[in-house]
This record gives sequence, structure tokens and C-alpha cells, in this order.
Amino acid sequence: MIAAALPDVLDSQITDVVAAFRKHYATTGLFRTVAFNGVREMLEACEALGCPMYVITNKPQPQAEAVLDHLGLSNCFRRVVGGDPSGRVTKAERAAELAIQDGLVGGTFVGDGIDDLQAAARMGAEFLLAAWGYGVRGVLEVCPEVKRLERPPLLSALIGQDSGDP
Repeated sequence: MIAAALPDVLDSQITDVVAAFRKHYATTGLFRTVAFNGVREMLEACEALGCPMYVITNKPQPQAEAVLDHLGLSNCFRRVVGGDPSGRVTKAERAAELAIQDGLVGGTFVGDGIDDLQAAARMGAEFLLAAWGYGVRGVLEVCPEVKRLERPPLLSALIGQDSGDP
């Protein structure tokens, strides 16, 4: 990921770059994080429908939990599954393990990247592309027919339809 974002950084410099980024993020970047418009309302609506919700992210566990705490969203989720700092365990593998551990069958996985698409497939969940996210272009290049969630508030309506609710 770093090589793609910073192609001029030498392999020998990556450890230092990652350490500097994490330090800056923990002291500054975290506190500049804001939720996309409509996400809080989407989560509250899904909670009201009784939907169990999880976070599976590439952020390391402590940073993922800190972001959710900062945004006041921690209580919306049953569990947060952070990334593997070594990069050896993929998001898809972590999603599959979560599905086994928590007995998850089916469900809906909302994401904006190829790793999210792969994670949904690995855990047997329907994938909805969060059209407001950062990795949309990459997903559409490999899977142009993917089902899209254009705006966060539309998720609760889709879930209500799937459950047979009006």
C-alpha cells in the first residue's frame, strides 16, 4: 500500500515512514476524522432494526477503536476487528474468522474497496459498495455490476426490505 502511495520511498525507509505516520495520526489525524454525512443516522436506523453491526478495517485495532470513540460510534458495534500490522492476514481472512467466531451467516457487508468485496465474499455476505467511499473506482473496475449504496440513509431501507419489513 505504501509503495503505491509513495513510489519514491525506498524499502529501507518504509518502517520509518509508517512510524512517523502512526505518531502523527495518533496525535493529530485521529482528531480530524469526521464521519461521512448520513453515517451516524444510518447506524442508528440499523440499530433500531436490530441489525448486529461490526467493523472490519485495515487500521490497527487501537486506532480503529480510537476513531470510533472519537466519533461517538463505539456503542453501535458488537465488535471491531482491526488490521494485521504485519500485513500477513488479509481483511478477507479476518472477516471469515469473525463469521466463524460470531456465528454470522449471510448478512450485508458495506465497503468501498476491493478488500471489502473480497471479505464479503469470504464470509458469504451480500456486498454493497459505499458509493461515497475512497476505493469505489477500484471496485467498479473489477466488478462493474456490483450493487451500490448511493447514500448512507438508504441502507436501513434496503435492510428493512430484505427482512420483510415495510
